[in-house]
Amino acid sequence: TVWTEFIGQEREALKLLLKMMFTLYSEETHCGKKDAAVVRDRLMSVCKKEMIEFVVISPIDSEQEGVKVKGSDLLQRQKEEYLVAKMETTVLILNSIGKLPDHLFEEHMPNLYPLFCDLLLSVRHEVRVELRKLFIRVGTHTDLLADRQKTYK
Repeated sequence: TVWTEFIGQEREALKLLLKMMFTLYSEETHCGKKDAAVVRDRLMSVCKKEMIEFVVISPIDSEQEGVKVKGSDLLQRQKEEYLVAKMETTVLILNSIGKLPDHLFEEHMPNLYPLFCDLLLSVRHEVRVELRKLFIRVGTHTDLLADRQKTYK
């Protein structure tokens, strides 16, 4: 259907945009300081917007996940397709943030940490797996997990 094609195109365009922006931002040799600041601001804006949207549309427990939306089966399928697309984008964002160099990772944690906590409510296993990796990294940077780092990787 047109809806499915549109969602697929949006997802692919976002993935490409995010990959390019994360590469530009994390490999500082690609652009000067002024351009890096523009890339950083735009990247964090897109990341926050996407993660917030996922939090808003995502069911918060397994009982809600199977609840039918009022209306047709088509509407239910479209809602699920959209949720899956946003989940995939959120997983890409979380994975990319986890791969940032230490100084960039630490720079963004104060702003992103509350959003990561909101994402914990997601019933999507893929999101929770990426969050676990991020929380372990946050713990090692704040010395909460200094001795356990090797054990829980």
